[in-house]
Amino acid sequence: MQLSDKVALVTGSSRGLGKAIALTFAQEGAAVVVTGRTEEPHPRIGGTIGQTVEEIRAKSGQAIAVRCDVGVEDDLQQLLDTVMKEYGRVDILVHNAAALIPGGILDLTPRRWDILWSVNVRALFVLVKGTIPSMQARGGGHILNVSPALRLPDPVGPASNEGQGARAANLGALPKQWASQFAMTMAQELAQHHIAVNCLFPGGARNTEGMRAARGGAAYGHTSPQIFADAALAIVTKDPATYTGHTVTDEEALRAEGITDFRRYLEVPDATEPDRNPGR
Repeated sequence: MQLSDKVALVTGSSRGLGKAIALTFAQEGAAVVVTGRTEEPHPRIGGTIGQTVEEIRAKSGQAIAVRCDVGVEDDLQQLLDTVMKEYGRVDILVHNAAALIPGGILDLTPRRWDILWSVNVRALFVLVKGTIPSMQARGGGHILNVSPALRLPDPVGPASNEGQGARAANLGALPKQWASQFAMTMAQELAQHHIAVNCLFPGGARNTEGMRAARGGAAYGHTSPQIFADAALAIVTKDPATYTGHTVTDEEALRAEGITDFRRYLEVPDATEPDRNPGR
């Protein structure tokens, strides 16, 4: 019970990586605030915030469900108000909810561009602002953002349709990159308050409900999202005064804990290692 007497707020936890985190944190003793947009079962994608809470409570865990579209200002404020009324604090904030819209300047509309920034960046700002006071009052806390390690853009080479398409597709990922930069800047500022800010990202394909739905029901790789949840747990159980300002993958986080055998996370009998992103 590594998270006893902790309150954890996990956005986007009706399914997928967020749900795995919510279940794992609750199993370790945290009271979990489950948030997401899905209240009623979807015909194509499984998972609702209520179902996540039911699974937690079925295992004697503590959780409440609060519907929240993190791209909507009123929803964010209602979420923060509900959490403070119910628990009076947040010790761990995990911003997992995301908008992922691939495309370049020729593809993205202003509305989609606004969605990318409001969900991936502005929501993080609002949620951090709303939870910092209670973390300060408790002497510290953890903020974990689901976003990738920072990297420079790919160099521009000779023009080609293939190369131009690859570069254009990266523009939709820019807000996630900026969210990581934002998190690292916050880590410097909040270190004096023993509030850790770190970023975690899947090291490869994780077989979630949303990704299976996007593939018409086909498995998305052979690695369970539990690997991501265990990595998140490893990070938020560290001393926030000494572990902050890191951007790591789930596999990197677990290897740092001395875990080298990942067979427990593999969903295909003949697989030997987790799925990895190209180039890793």
